[in-house]
Amino acid sequence: NAALVHNDIAANDSRNMILTAGTPVYDDTNGEVFGIVAVEFNLEDTLRELVTSTAKTAETVYVTDGKGTILMIHSREHGFQQEILGQNQNVEALLPEIGTFFSQAQLSNILTDGASFYAIKVPLDPHSPDAVIGLVLKLAP
Repeated sequence: NAALVHNDIAANDSRNMILTAGTPVYDDTNGEVFGIVAVEFNLEDTLRELVTSTAKTAETVYVTDGKGTILMIHSREHGFQQEILGQNQNVEALLPEIGTFFSQAQLSNILTDGASFYAIKVPLDPHSPDAVIGLVLKLAP
């Protein structure tokens, strides 16, 4: 069982999110590394599908990095919104009710008040605590 050795979410000016992961491959007989398996895919496409299906129960869905910086916004009324992207806007500024969920180390990866919002931090690599995607759902009243 090899550990994930590289995990990165890169966002360029067009806000494309690419997930890159790789792991060494070991020879069963002598334990030596004889290769590597690497995967790279567009995380934005996967997140758009997830957000579109989730948006049925939420007024607005924010996709963030591990620090709460908004990467993607979807609202039921307007669909995907681009105007805020690239401005390093933090979701905590838009939804003060989530407090410091992203800006402080929290033991819990889930936060909700049970009525107006639901926030979750999804770890992408157990060996890299900074490799996180956040989802914040602002629920309809």
